[in-house]
Amino acid sequence: MRQQRGFSLIEALVASSISMGAIGVATWIYFSGMGSWAKGRGDIDSMATSQVAVKKVANELQEAISVTVGNDGLSVSYELPKKDGGGNYISPAESDKVARSFVISSGTLTHFVGGTSRIIAKNVLLKDPLTNQTFLPFQGDGNVISRRVDITLATEKDGQVTRKQSSCVSETIYLRNIPRKKS
Repeated sequence: MRQQRGFSLIEALVASSISMGAIGVATWIYFSGMGSWAKGRGDIDSMATSQVAVKKVANELQEAISVTVGNDGLSVSYELPKKDGGGNYISPAESDKVARSFVISSGTLTHFVGGTSRIIAKNVLLKDPLTNQTFLPFQGDGNVISRRVDITLATEKDGQVTRKQSSCVSETIYLRNIPRKKS
């Protein structure tokens, strides 16, 4: 007859140590992956926010009949050309007389049209995330009525537990509907 033998105390300790080591390594790999995922997600969210905000501002300003950049570089006011009943622009171009602007205040980019406002982006930075240098979000070409506007927006989003992820997007737009001086 065969004698049944159980595990010795040493065998049980070795098996427990190996199991605990494997669980520890698996836990470390899991949390490292989660940190990388959070950082990547913060990068993606920040870049998307910056890109969407710049595109929104650019699309609005490209159709403008007049654009005035604020002296502080934190705002831009503009007017769109008037349209007829069919939705076509009136020629020669004239303003629709609706006050519109984009304003950055307290880290928020807001779009004002007439008496209404809409938040376009939050967590807007006034420093380049890479160089830490201050910049102006809106810059005109120096004319009273700008023909070109440089837009630079930096935003940040939560990344890893203690870090924020930021991105910066720039675009130069040239205005299409600049009124000509009457001769």
